Amino acid sequence: MSAKARLAQATREAKDIAQAASSDILDELAEFNTSYMQPLDTLLKAINMAIMGDPRVGLESYVKNRRVEQRPTKEGEALPAEIASIDARLIHSEGQMAALSVSMLCAASLTYPWSRWRGLVLDDPLQHNDTIHAAAFADFVCNLVASRGYQVLVSTHDRAQAEFLRRKMASRNLPCAVLNLLGTGQDGVEWAYRSADSVVPLVASA
Repeated sequence: MSAKARLAQATREAKDIAQAASSDILDELAEFNTSYMQPLDTLLKAINMAIMGDPRVGLESYVKNRRVEQRPTKEGEALPAEIASIDARLIHSEGQMAALSVSMLCAASLTYPWSRWRGLVLDDPLQHNDTIHAAAFADFVCNLVASRGYQVLVSTHDRAQAEFLRRKMASRNLPCAVLNLLGTGQDGVEWAYRSADSVVPLVASA
């Protein structure tokens, strides 16, 4: 066999290997999308609809260059086709982005349990949201506690918001407590703990 023939054969073999590898990668990507991305994306949209109630406000997750990326959803009327190429932060308000973040966290927690502790820690999840969306979020959290046995820890600087969440939980006979940090006193950090049926003033030594 001549040198040119050997080179041509080696080229064909390399091409066959590359095509087989490419096919395997596409199969793995399809399996990843089916097993991981689609369930997450479906649940994310469902949770976001429960909180926001607007199909035009949302994110789509997809894989690009081995990375999971997001783009604004293209669902709903009066939305330009070019919206998928625009940064989501330029489409949604701060309140909508905050709600989307909560939806993503909850969807990931429900889809991929990464801990034996069924719980969520949320820092000011209702920031920039109005009363209607705050009520929808409270109902969703109550459902997590009631149907999934979740423990949810929410921190907020808004006492009215904390009391609102506590009363929503109490109306469904779900366990709930509020811990108020009152500031620093002579004996240390002062705080008050409120359970379902009592208010207990406490002082933690510094």
